[in-house]
Amino acid sequence: MTHKISIDDLENSVNKTISYHFEDKIDGINSNGQICADLELKSLGDFIEVKGNVKGILNLECDLCLKEFEYPIDFDIDEMYAKNALMEDYGQETELKEGQFITDLNGENEIDIYDLLYQSVILNLPNKKVCGINCNEDKFMKEEDLSDPRLEVFKNIKIEDGVAKLEWQVMYWDAENEKWFSTSMPIELPADEVQEQVIDVYKTINVNGVDVELQLIRLYENNLDIEMDIIFSLVNPQNGDEEKMKEMYFFPVNPKDWSIPAAGTMHPIPKELLNAETATYVMARECYSKSAIQDGVLYLQMLPEKNGEKVKPDPDAPVIAVRIR
Repeated sequence: MTHKISIDDLENSVNKTISYHFEDKIDGINSNGQICADLELKSLGDFIEVKGNVKGILNLECDLCLKEFEYPIDFDIDEMYAKNALMEDYGQETELKEGQFITDLNGENEIDIYDLLYQSVILNLPNKKVCGINCNEDKFMKEEDLSDPRLEVFKNIKIEDGVAKLEWQVMYWDAENEKWFSTSMPIELPADEVQEQVIDVYKTINVNGVDVELQLIRLYENNLDIEMDIIFSLVNPQNGDEEKMKEMYFFPVNPKDWSIPAAGTMHPIPKELLNAETATYVMARECYSKSAIQDGVLYLQMLPEKNGEKVKPDPDAPVIAVRIR
């Protein structure tokens, strides 16, 4: 199947609109199953608009451990094509507005959906392909190292239909018999599943003269708050750089009023060195209220935190914006 749409067919269709479902493998894309796309093509005078959504699971090779891992994709397409050679003065592809391009068909009477999807998938691959923050075995933090020992008691909680069921063990003093007694009672509490996602960031900022690369964020989100494991490294560290960064930590900030969101239900664990060779650190289980995510974006600054001093955002310091949803 060629997966091409004739411009004549588009012009003669109802409302000059064609809906197209793609479900196939794409040569040059290593995927686990087929790539699926639901597209709508619409003729707009001298232009053709293609909009839709693309989903699938790719098989990528991790840049750190070289092992293959599954990488889900789910992104939208918004493309414009010029039917005639309207772009002679500008080249084959020209940006109309930020993030939107128009492609000259150069007299072609078909739109190649197969090629469009191939290019779109390639453009949506992460710059650095990493299977997760636990990559490379002991060089990165293991799952058990990220757990809080205070939460061990909750591991056996059963959650059914949004309700958490557990046994509450209590002890009480019987004054009449002058003895301690223990008992248990069942408790049911409303519960929400924690939504977990790993976000590739790989953005670099300069802090105290040191280049710091924010690599990954593992986000845990529920209806109460968010928790984050923040992985970052010093780029080409020099003597003295680690000392400069000793009291520096990543904090979510609100760039509208330069405030820090309220802390969540747990206290953060200080940053720990994961890999001395690469100067890679983790800030594990950083917990804040859900207001830390503003319009689907998490804004982070690296700020000094000293004992007894309140952390204050710095309008002049660099900010890393991370798209969460």
